[in-house]
Order: sequence, then C-alpha cells, then structure tokens
Amino acid sequence: IAPARASFLNLTSRAFLQVADRILGRRFLEDITELFTLLETMRPGFITRATEVEGVLKADTTSFVVVTTPEPAPAKSAKRFIDELSSRQIPLGAVIFNKVLPSVLADSEAQDAARYLLSNASSVAGKFDDSPAAARVINGVSENFERFQHLALAERAAHEALAGGNAVMATAPWFAQELDDLSALRRLGESIWS
Repeated sequence: IAPARASFLNLTSRAFLQVADRILGRRFLEDITELFTLLETMRPGFITRATEVEGVLKADTTSFVVVTTPEPAPAKSAKRFIDELSSRQIPLGAVIFNKVLPSVLADSEAQDAARYLLSNASSVAGKFDDSPAAARVINGVSENFERFQHLALAERAAHEALAGGNAVMATAPWFAQELDDLSALRRLGESIWS
C-alpha cells in the first residue's frame, strides 16, 4: 500500500518504482498510495456493516421469495440460489413460478381428448360436411394441445424439482395482457395466494 513504509523494500522494488515513477508520474503513484491507504482505513467499517447485514439476512424475521419462470435455465438458476440460501442457513419463505401454463394442459383426460381428436379428425370433420379446412383446424388444435401439454409437463417437473423444505410453493399464471394497473395486480395476487 505504502512503499515507503515497507520493510522489505529492496533494490528490485526500488528499480521498479523508479521506472513506474518515470512512466506514470510521481503524483499518480502518490494518489494510488493515498487511495489504498484510505480504503484500508474504511475496512473495519465495511466488515462491521457486512456482519450486520448478514445478521439481518439470517434473522428469523427475514425470508426470501424466489421468483422464477419454469423454463429450464431460470429454474436451474433458482435452484442454485435456493441451495446457496440453504447452505448459508438463510430462510426461504416462498418460491413463485411466474408465467405458468394452465394446469388443465397437463391433465391426462385432456390429453386423451386431444389424441381422440387427432386420431379421429376425419370423422369429426365429417360433422362439418367433410370440409378439408375443418380437418386442418382439428389437426392443428390437437397438435398444438400436445405441444402445450409437453411444456406444461416440463413446467410441472421443474416445479417438483424445486419443491421441498418449508417454503411456500405458488404459481402465477401466464397473463395475455400486461399487468399495468391495480386491478391486474390484484388478479395476480389472488391467483398466486388462492
């Protein structure tokens, strides 16, 4: 920090300081020395505040709410964060999955209905005068349902992977519109905590 105070100052370090003094200038080196000296005087205050913050984080009155989406990458990041909280013995109050697809998409009866539509598209389209457009719509709806169901099942798996412990597990549905007013926020709160 302060080369003049160093007891181990030897010929090599003097040579280095002379070169640095020529390149950077004596004022620059003095300013750097002063900066690090001032930082050293602030160290005890930093340590005290860090200890106090750690105490607040570990207090019984403090808990974290982790909000994540159920996609693999954010869910994995949330899992690492939850594990880190646990390893530091910091309380986790809740895990909220945001933008979750409706649970009906993961329902086995709904899956059976979609498969029935897909396998019987031509007979169902027959009720619409065998319209090729009706058959395409029925096929498209069934295929899209299966895609969404695959996503809903993956979301459920991510949810289960983070479940455990004493934390409250909640979900926030996927809203088609922006949540930009109080009534939308109220709907969000009701859907999370109902």
